[in-house]
Amino acid sequence: MKKFIIVSAGRSGSTLVKTILSAHSEVAIPTELFFFNSVAKSLRTCVRHADNTLVLDEAIQILSSKWWIKNSNFDWIDVRDRLNMLNSVSEIDLWEVMLDSFGAANGAKIVGEKTISNIYHLDTIVSKVPSIKIIFIYRDLRAVAWSRLKSNVGFSDLHTISRDWVDCIQTMNRRKCDSNVMLVAYEDLVADPIAISRQICSFLEIIFEDSMLDFHKRSVLGYDTQQSHHFQTTRPVSKGSITKWESSLSIRQLKYLESRAGNYIAKLGYKLIYPRMIKIPYYYVVYQHFLRPISKCKSKLRQIYKSINDNF
Repeated sequence: MKKFIIVSAGRSGSTLVKTILSAHSEVAIPTELFFFNSVAKSLRTCVRHADNTLVLDEAIQILSSKWWIKNSNFDWIDVRDRLNMLNSVSEIDLWEVMLDSFGAANGAKIVGEKTISNIYHLDTIVSKVPSIKIIFIYRDLRAVAWSRLKSNVGFSDLHTISRDWVDCIQTMNRRKCDSNVMLVAYEDLVADPIAISRQICSFLEIIFEDSMLDFHKRSVLGYDTQQSHHFQTTRPVSKGSITKWESSLSIRQLKYLESRAGNYIAKLGYKLIYPRMIKIPYYYVVYQHFLRPISKCKSKLRQIYKSINDNF
């Protein structure tokens, strides 16, 4: 079965793309599997055969025990039957067979997977499934930072947010010329969802369906209740999220982000507010706008404390 994956930095619109595609009659996408960064770690403790391949019973037991996988309603009997047809089973074999089984159970012609951390495992995935198609979603770092800080999902410090974003953009840049790769700007998608959805369908070799943009009317959430930060996909596409960061982030935050990743932001076509910050080392910005004010505050507190003591 044909396969594709959706990858991005966090809070960049990958869930929106997944939800739109899931509304297509020929596409099946399970909930996020977190396979290579979470499940694979659990499988390392799994009992193995002499050739280091997985023992199916224990591997499937580990998989089916994960709360985020339970809600995808995998047919574990079918998964086991498919795996038994292989001479040996590795972690990547298990991931591929799970997708094949899920796609077949849902009558799909193409099956996808959206776990954003798959971006760090592309070499493994592509080496096993060379024909797999990769959809990279990218978004202005400043909008990503605003969304992460607002939603309080994952790490919420600007250093980690900008570092992860840069890592993803670097990976995207290394692969953007590959024939099996498509780049999608989040801002373009929300500005013209019909045109961009048509382009994505063309890339996946499926026919665009009008019902895809009625995804918010679905009867099944498409994400676990513990992932409530995806609630925006229960609403129609809105352009409002494109520029909210401009009035929400402080000058200090903006200067830090642009000093940290201004070159990448500009090369993606986004306009910098403080273009001179590119030439200033970001660690100086940290000192000037974050550490120095704290130092001044401490100095002021010492003066107040000394004044109080002197008065007694």
